[in-house]
Amino acid sequence: MPSGEIVKHALLAAGTGGTATVIRHGAPVTVSFSVSLTSTATAVISWINPESDTILAKVDYRVRTAGTGTVNISVGNDGTGSGNGLYAGGTLTAGYHHGIAGTGTTTTGPWRLIGPGGTGTNNSVVGLLDDTPTSTMGAFRVYVSYYVVGTV
Repeated sequence: MPSGEIVKHALLAAGTGGTATVIRHGAPVTVSFSVSLTSTATAVISWINPESDTILAKVDYRVRTAGTGTVNISVGNDGTGSGNGLYAGGTLTAGYHHGIAGTGTTTTGPWRLIGPGGTGTNNSVVGLLDDTPTSTMGAFRVYVSYYVVGTV
């Protein structure tokens, strides 16, 4: 009986799908920050892309104890203003709110391109927490997960 022989030709790194143009990325970077519970000012949620290149980002949020208002989150300029391109009237029910699942999202997909920091154009995540100034909501935290993608 002849013995089997394994022939390996043009091997690429595992997970690249056999195409030389595929880039393998590690796990996304995830940052989180707390948000003031008593401020209803625009950009109470404000995070500017710290990278010198474009990122592909997804924004989630967590409410520890339910609030009475809503949250609007969008992509903005230099961490100012607010909008609802990611979450429009997102609920302040207790729990983790992510992607496009649940009430209050206006996206067809949870990922957005965000420009490099320092450019002043679409380079940040901004939002408005529309709870009362005397909120009894317990802890509101925003999570931004991203990949550096550079020029697309």
